[in-house]
Amino acid sequence: QRRHACLQAAPGRPADLPWEPPRGEAERAVARVWQEVLGLDRVGRNDTFFAVGGDSISSLKVVARLRATGYGVELQHLFTHQAVAELATVLRPRQAVPEATAGAFDLLSPADRERLTR
Repeated sequence: QRRHACLQAAPGRPADLPWEPPRGEAERAVARVWQEVLGLDRVGRNDTFFAVGGDSISSLKVVARLRATGYGVELQHLFTHQAVAELATVLRPRQAVPEATAGAFDLLSPADRERLTR
């Protein structure tokens, strides 16, 4: 019988750690993105991604939004650093990636645009 390896979710915020607000810009960015993606009212620095409702699909959204806000992060970071405070330690600041603003024909040369309008 073949066994499949899977990633285990961390068991929520440790019982001995009280809820604490995020500290520093990186933790606040992580908490804000989790709130937006997961529809949460409040996320603390000790909360873990899967315990507050995260799943594999929402993890992709979290990574994309963190990158869009200017942080370098890899998907595996979310699985290995599941608490807000832990994930914030591996974020790498970088230039924010703006959302695409090009129109359908903006990438065409003027000559090609002219040919299309004839």
